[in-house]
Amino acid sequence: MKKLLLLLFLIPNLVMAETWICSNLHNGKIETSAYKREGNTFIKKAESVFHKIDPEKYPKKNITTKYEIWNENDFQIKLIDSNKNTTGVWVLLLTKTNPPKFIVSNVTYLESPNWKGNCEIVE
Repeated sequence: MKKLLLLLFLIPNLVMAETWICSNLHNGKIETSAYKREGNTFIKKAESVFHKIDPEKYPKKNITTKYEIWNENDFQIKLIDSNKNTTGVWVLLLTKTNPPKFIVSNVTYLESPNWKGNCEIVE
């Protein structure tokens, strides 16, 4: 009985496991990002692009971006970067369409570039 009760408590946590693998075309190359749900946030882990530009000047560095869920419904998930120290704000919209899609933007006072593409939901 105790094992059954424990299993029932674990099921909601297993259902919430969700990773969006999203790709877009940028400067003629396919870029792929993974956004993994962890509680009320989505986490994106990536390698710093500065290392790719000048490996001698900039050591290889992994960057973790934490997006807070601003709003979620049956159609979309609206996310906002939780880092309050950066200039501007990163916003991310995941749409639960077929196929799933994403658009991400870095909104600053100078410009607001967008990246968009298709996703696959795994886990």
